[in-house]
Amino acid sequence: MTDVKLLRLTTGEDVVAEVTNQEYSDNDKTVTTIKKPFVLIPMQQNQSSGQESKLYFSPFIPFAENDEFDIKEENIITVNEPKSEIRDNYLQYIGAIVPVEKKIIS
Repeated sequence: MTDVKLLRLTTGEDVVAEVTNQEYSDNDKTVTTIKKPFVLIPMQQNQSSGQESKLYFSPFIPFAENDEFDIKEENIITVNEPKSEIRDNYLQYIGAIVPVEKKIIS
């Protein structure tokens, strides 16, 4: 099962990513390893038209060769579970299988 988390960084970015290694020490710095990260970018719609805001996924570092990054703990403000819609969209975007809720079909 993919451990998808939402991270708020000190830069103000909200990053959704797979957390592959929660924390380890590297040269006396504690880091969290994330894989396939995307920055969430809210796009304001015309409020007078009553449209909802849209949320876009942008690659965290688009020109990197690797899709795995070590983030220093001091650069992470908080880590939380993303809303289910964000998690499902992220999993679809990276090509992972989205788990289906168990429901009774009537």
